[in-house]
This record gives sequence, C-alpha cells and structure tokens, in this order.
Amino acid sequence: MERLRLHALTPADGTTQWTVTWDEAEFDPRLCLQRALGIDAEHLYVAGCDGLRTLRRSDGERAWFAET
Repeated sequence: MERLRLHALTPADGTTQWTVTWDEAEFDPRLCLQRALGIDAEHLYVAGCDGLRTLRRSDGERAWFAET
C-alpha cells in the first residue's frame, strides 16, 4: 500500500516540525491531490478530488474535511 506524506519544515533551519502520513485507502479512489496548498495563519488547505482537507499549522492534525 502506498503512503502519502506531508511535511512541515522550520523556515530557519529546515528541520521537520511534523509529518502527516495517509494510506491511499483513506482516500476516494479518484484522489488527485493538488500541488498548490492554501495557507493562512492557522491552517493548511489540501485540495483533492474527494474534498478539501484542512490541517492545523501548529501540529498537522486535521481540523475539518469538506467532501465534494
């Protein structure tokens, strides 16, 4: 099973702050994650064919998911 990973790095020195790992089975088979991420002061927005995942910038935990 393939895994998908998102890494948050510290701007000052590039060390890893956190990593989120998903198994492909957690996604709709039509998954097509976009390379562009939306970012605001508190969240990352990760778009895919099955919806929009929102992660907290502080720790990478999922804040919410909006299915399409």
